[in-house]
Formats: sequence, C-alpha cells, structure tokens
Amino acid sequence: MKINKSKIIYYIVLDLFTNREETMKIKADKIVHLLAGALISLVTLLITRSGLIAILVATTAGIWKEWWDSKGNGKVEFADFLATVVGGVLAVGGVKFFGYIIMG
Repeated sequence: MKINKSKIIYYIVLDLFTNREETMKIKADKIVHLLAGALISLVTLLITRSGLIAILVATTAGIWKEWWDSKGNGKVEFADFLATVVGGVLAVGGVKFFGYIIMG
C-alpha cells in the first residue's frame, strides 16, 4: 500500500483553510475510524489485560477493513487505517495513564 503524501497534505490544508461539506464528511469518517479503533482496543484490553495485544488487534482491524474496502466494498484510504490505529493507541494510552495516576 503506497502512502499518498500529497493527498494527506491536501486534506490538512483543506481542513485549515476551508469549511466545506466534503471536509466535514472526511472528518466524520475519520472520527468513526478513531472511535472504532478505540473501542476494539478497549474491549481487547479488558479481555487480555495487555496493551500491546490491544493495539495489535486494533491495527489488525484497520488492515482488515482496508483489505475489505480493496475488494470493492469501499474506498481504500491510508488515513482510515491510521485513524483506527491512533484510536487504539490513544485508548490504551489513556487507560494506562489514568491507571498510573489513580494507582500512583
């Protein structure tokens, strides 16, 4: 899978300087991927008690979803995959951080 850097830069610039409906749809889609990664990693963390496994499962889910999209079921986007992984990492990191704060 090739990363299209110019497309990523385009979305960043579009986000910074416009408020188009298309941009809002892109944002909503990425938020859904972020939340899905977070939910997947949190459930996995509850079951396995391993942050690494939880992040790997969220990453695998992101890979699987983009593979599914590549079979004609959607549009393959590296940013979708990245949002899923970031959601997983943030969720696990948040749980670990707050656990550290609470437990000392």
